[in-house]
Amino acid sequence: MKPGDVYFHNDVYGSEGGIGHLPDLCVTLPVFHDDHVVAFVQVFGHHDDIGGAVPGSMPSHATSAYQEGLIVPPVKLYDAGRPNEDLIKVMVRNSRLPDSLRGDLDSEVAACRLGAERVADLFRRYGRAQVEACVQEMRRLWNAPGFLRPDPAPPVVIAAFGPKMAELAGRIGDGINAPASHPRLGELVAVARDACVDAGRDSSRFLVTVYSEFHERWFDADSPARAELAALRVDRLILYLGPPFDLARRVVTVR
Repeated sequence: MKPGDVYFHNDVYGSEGGIGHLPDLCVTLPVFHDDHVVAFVQVFGHHDDIGGAVPGSMPSHATSAYQEGLIVPPVKLYDAGRPNEDLIKVMVRNSRLPDSLRGDLDSEVAACRLGAERVADLFRRYGRAQVEACVQEMRRLWNAPGFLRPDPAPPVVIAAFGPKMAELAGRIGDGINAPASHPRLGELVAVARDACVDAGRDSSRFLVTVYSEFHERWFDADSPARAELAALRVDRLILYLGPPFDLARRVVTVR
């Protein structure tokens, strides 16, 4: 590794679950102090499109990870500060939004570089021994009994866009979360509840949550949209604001 090196991957299985799916693009940068690698800075985020069967790279009907899009194992995105232009060309050519993907990559690299510079500054100011001792102390505190471990633990609610994830949510999760506009929402909820019962778990405690962009129809108790959620026994509707943001409108969670 050399100063200026930047690494990239979106390989779910190759990273052993370090990311969730192929649209999660992961950039990693080594931090140097006295010519030695002392830390790593990593940025990953969900991005618009990395190819695959459908726009957005999240096919609900997928039976293989290859249908999500381009899989890139850990590779050098920059070598000593020089971009791997051939790799970048392959990646953006496989995206339906090439300009957006290229801009997102540049943003992740810039964020890593800023983070690496600030971490390196800690080593320059306090010395390697002091910084590493602080890291070890934070690890000790994190693993100490009762630290940042709420009792009872919060529910594990699993996002589902298709029946396979709905079945997984019912089998091992505490709830399911799906788009309110999903054309198969009723099927997803039924699959999850049936899996919960089949697993011998208490289905009365299983949570069903849905989300949607803010719209006035959700505040009309007699609207067809609210009636559909009631028929499905949805526990919680989560609303969010999409751009352009209107902060004059108040967003609430409707139960």
